[in-house]
Amino acid sequence: MESPCLKAALKRGWIEAHDLSEEPPDETRGHHFCFSSGFSHDEPGNFSETIYHIIVFGKNNPTVLRFKRHAPIYFDKFSDLFPLYVDIIL
Repeated sequence: MESPCLKAALKRGWIEAHDLSEEPPDETRGHHFCFSSGFSHDEPGNFSETIYHIIVFGKNNPTVLRFKRHAPIYFDKFSDLFPLYVDIIL
């Protein structure tokens, strides 16, 4: 959330889809540690720790219906990030 790139986009009118979600948004960080030596199913963390974002341009008054992550335990061994699903009406 503190990245200069994200801050610049938000300053120019882009909005984090998480903040526009009409349904309660997923509040997890969306990633976990995964190395060649193995993986771990850590605590889900907080959204403020996320490194993956979906942003929409606010000028067009987008509607974000939902902001959800797919984070079942079996998925830990496939990737270090959990897929993010966002339903947006532009």
